[in-house]
Amino acid sequence: MKRFLTYIALILNLFALQSCNNEENLSSEPKLSNVAIGLTSEIVGSRANNNLQGTSLDPSTEIGVYVLKSDGVMDYGYPNVYCTHESTISGTDSLVQSTQMYFPLANHSVDVDIRAYAPFESSYARLQSYTFSVQTDQSTSEGYIKSDLMYGIPKNGNPVHHVISHDPAQKVQNVPLLFNHLLSKLTLILQPVAPLSTEAVVGAQVFLKEVDTQVSFNLVDGTIGETTEPNDILLGDIVSVTNLSVSALVPPQIVAGNSKLFEVRLVNGDVYRYDLPENTSLTLEGGKHYQFRMKFGASLSEVTMSVADWVGVAGEYTL
Repeated sequence: MKRFLTYIALILNLFALQSCNNEENLSSEPKLSNVAIGLTSEIVGSRANNNLQGTSLDPSTEIGVYVLKSDGVMDYGYPNVYCTHESTISGTDSLVQSTQMYFPLANHSVDVDIRAYAPFESSYARLQSYTFSVQTDQSTSEGYIKSDLMYGIPKNGNPVHHVISHDPAQKVQNVPLLFNHLLSKLTLILQPVAPLSTEAVVGAQVFLKEVDTQVSFNLVDGTIGETTEPNDILLGDIVSVTNLSVSALVPPQIVAGNSKLFEVRLVNGDVYRYDLPENTSLTLEGGKHYQFRMKFGASLSEVTMSVADWVGVAGEYTL
């Protein structure tokens, strides 16, 4: 009986030793850690009226972000996550995610594609083409920003390579996004000449006439297509003698010769209209800034235009 009990004790000791060895082996194995996706943003050469969406996103801008595996496997993904942004001390815009996104948790390295756009639209559920409309009233900052269609991808391009970390200290992998303006910006500068005084222009309303206000927008690659829905757009009101310019955003398009283009309505009821010359069409390209200068007094005397990328102004010529 004593010998039997001795055997039992030896067996229990062996199990205990094996259990301790297993625990030591498990504790020595590296453990996977969740790594958050950190997003920052900057804008490719941007210049906007009143500095809206200038070198950084306006605080009121809402952004949508998609994160999906590059191999197309649908066992992971974040479709159309709503983001806002805040400026840090370093001047970099950090995107604040409504739902914190993480890289896939796996025991091997994973590539993901990240796409972003603004302004955010909750109905954009899938990566496909949608119709985007600019605001017909862009006289306010809100109307202008809601019309500024932008598309962003990682600064170093897709895919984003995530090296799986076994280091619990690695909590975030930062990905800078680079945004591009997709639409055309038009600025009209009023230049009153005698007998019209500058003061007489204050309070004037400025309109773009019968331009297309809708465009197809492909979330997969950020391309835009056909335009539709011609309408008038209110660029803004002239509120000061020191600022006689207004701006608006429109889809890239060709405005045919002999088309109405600008209309300026003074407070006293006088209306000045500018039509394109019969044989002069106007091609508006995405990411370009078109500045027009309208000279007018007793009548409309001259309109000139300069065209540049969204970072400055190049040579001027008469329409």
